[in-house]
Amino acid sequence: MTNIPKATIRNIAKESGAERIADDSVLYLQGKAADWIAGQVKSANVLAQHAGRKTIKVDDFRASESLGV
Repeated sequence: MTNIPKATIRNIAKESGAERIADDSVLYLQGKAADWIAGQVKSANVLAQHAGRKTIKVDDFRASESLGV
């Protein structure tokens, strides 16, 4: 289970046009969001380590996105 609150997922769904979202859909999206975030962090971390840093900066995320890492 992730630490992304169900209410956050529901709010994003509402802001995206959903009137209602089923509980199992919220759980599915929690997992997908956590997986996506983990993938982004792993890619950015590779670039931070390559630069000799332990701290991931926003530029690492941007670079990994533009490189398709």
